[in-house]
Amino acid sequence: AQGMSSLDSALISIERACGSGSVIRDPSLLEGYAQDESEAEPCMPEAVVRATSTADVSAVMKAAYAHEVPVTPRGGGSGRVGGAIPVPGGIVLALEKMNEVQGIDKRELTTHVQPGLILGDLKRITEEELLFYPPDPNSLDSCAIGGNIAANAGGPRAFKYGVTREYVMGMDVVLADGTILKLG
Repeated sequence: AQGMSSLDSALISIERACGSGSVIRDPSLLEGYAQDESEAEPCMPEAVVRATSTADVSAVMKAAYAHEVPVTPRGGGSGRVGGAIPVPGGIVLALEKMNEVQGIDKRELTTHVQPGLILGDLKRITEEELLFYPPDPNSLDSCAIGGNIAANAGGPRAFKYGVTREYVMGMDVVLADGTILKLG
């Protein structure tokens, strides 16, 4: 459409792909996505997109890439390094609704989870199966496993058992252009 910004064009494409209500522009709701637990300067995003599937993430990235809109992924927002602070003029790709355990294989000692799963929930679920997931950052009741992977989180048990990377065997990864890769 004539006179429409790249951001607006991207958000229209995203809402078509991800469904009505997936794009949030209400300033009072955006404030909660402007910062994380770091001391980095907060930055209000232009919009927040709440993804519920890998297909949603791919659609967001594809539209943002096509319209040159910066994207900042966000899990629990508990990071202390500024990784969840939005880029000026950009959008936040919120993964908190992608919070399911998609399977536990006790024989292979593996768990398939979505990136927005809160680490404390993962620990409780694996312990109910008499399994053990060692990484234990202090924010385990608020941090998401996707952010733990991005930051290679550890915690006190890391000295004995290693950090998050020691426990990742594969991932479904969405590239900047929306391409989905299955790794591992």
